Amino acid sequence: MFVPKGGRAVYGLLGASFTPDNVEKLVVQLAISANTEKQVDWSLAASIDEVYAGMPLEYADSVLDGVVGAEEILGSGVLRFESAAHGVVGSSPRIFRQLARDVVRLLSYKVESLSEEELTILFSGIET
Repeated sequence: MFVPKGGRAVYGLLGASFTPDNVEKLVVQLAISANTEKQVDWSLAASIDEVYAGMPLEYADSVLDGVVGAEEILGSGVLRFESAAHGVVGSSPRIFRQLARDVVRLLSYKVESLSEEELTILFSGIET
């Protein structure tokens, strides 16, 4: 078990895709990992935390809370959370709720048309 000896870094990774359709409802799909998650070394947080690929069940409700109201932003379709990673120390339900909100907000923009400054402004409201 990793025990930090300084400040704590907040960490979470959440990837999603959105496929619009004309069904007039938003379907949210969330891939939950089993207890066989693999530790990863590719994460930015891997040098200060034990980071594992996958979405543990303990964070699933927080992701779903974070997408409340997403239909008003995205419209109808399928919002699929298909990739995630979490840290033993740095992850929490709060960070995954915020990540879900940010993913919805990001999916509502045409990212390729945003400047670095606009992206910074877009995510300036991130809670820690």
